[in-house]
Amino acid sequence: MLGFVDRGTYSTLTCYPGKGLEHNYSLNTVDICPVGALTSTDFRFKMRVWFLKRTNSICTESSIGANTEIWSREGKIYRITPRRNDAVNDTWMTDSGRELFKASESDDRLTHYTIEGVHQTIAETAQAAADLLKTGGVALIGSASSSVEEQFFYRMMADRCGASVSLVNHIGSGDGILLSEERTPNLRGALLNGLITKLPEAELSLLAGEINSGAINTLVVVNEDVTKLGISSDLLSKVKLVYFGTHANAVSQVANIVCPSLMVYEKDGSFVNQSFRLQKFKAAVPGPRGIQSDITVLEEIVANLGDEKPSALTIDVAWQRIAEQIGAFAGLTWRGISDEGVALDPTPFIDLPFVETKNLKFDPVAFKEAQTATTQA
Repeated sequence: MLGFVDRGTYSTLTCYPGKGLEHNYSLNTVDICPVGALTSTDFRFKMRVWFLKRTNSICTESSIGANTEIWSREGKIYRITPRRNDAVNDTWMTDSGRELFKASESDDRLTHYTIEGVHQTIAETAQAAADLLKTGGVALIGSASSSVEEQFFYRMMADRCGASVSLVNHIGSGDGILLSEERTPNLRGALLNGLITKLPEAELSLLAGEINSGAINTLVVVNEDVTKLGISSDLLSKVKLVYFGTHANAVSQVANIVCPSLMVYEKDGSFVNQSFRLQKFKAAVPGPRGIQSDITVLEEIVANLGDEKPSALTIDVAWQRIAEQIGAFAGLTWRGISDEGVALDPTPFIDLPFVETKNLKFDPVAFKEAQTATTQA
């Protein structure tokens, strides 16, 4: 609770004695302060707000998919604030979600396409990856943090090279407000895309057995450190590795081919949240120099796998293909997704044991009952 102490020129806004703003939603007081007296130490005196560009985005901290605004200038992000969406997060967000952008400037960002550690062009890297995938015995470890568009092309890539597909779950404690137990933003998107047909496992022991037996010769890893998920460094040495990711880890360091990825703030795309609401995000700042969107690289790999000529791919062209091939997205366009999002049909997956419990705008029991009643009607 906040209140004023002292009087006149000594009047001070402070917390109730013995209390403090020490929870994960304290910065929301800054957003609603009518006179700007409350400020964030992270942003205070860093930049005048009227100099900043505001870009609509989606928080990737969990499956809630809180709507956000990215405040940036000249390619640098200064802060993230919540954006109103009464169906998802009202006008609030977690403090921890506001800090995620800092990873975009970390020293371990991947900034070069490489083959056997040597810098190469996108075309050369995509061709080398396709040649490797054509040899067979491929397994893809995808990510529920990839966008709908990226997952669509990963599925196409897996189909064309006959790869098995695995995802690993990322689960934490929910707070019943705007942090859910599912710590990825697009698990539902992976299901709708057909990238997976069941919920992810906690680790990759079955895949480790296939690698050990020689059934898997090539491993495609998307933004995961599989050495922490049941596949040891010794097992990785038995396969060829293609790595897609934003930051370096134990896998990228030994990968034969590395394709750097853009973060959510640096690209256009979409996610499907816990209530099967499709929401889009927009690029706020450019990524590392020379790094293209993931779907551009994936399109080249997919085309090379089919001995086709890669096309000039944009987010709109990608959505033409998605709408044509994926029934759940039929008739949709990326630009046609409103700021409030689009509610999709969850019926095919309504009985899966998702981990989310009740939070601010989502009650799994009521959600399932409402969908069942709609289907029966």
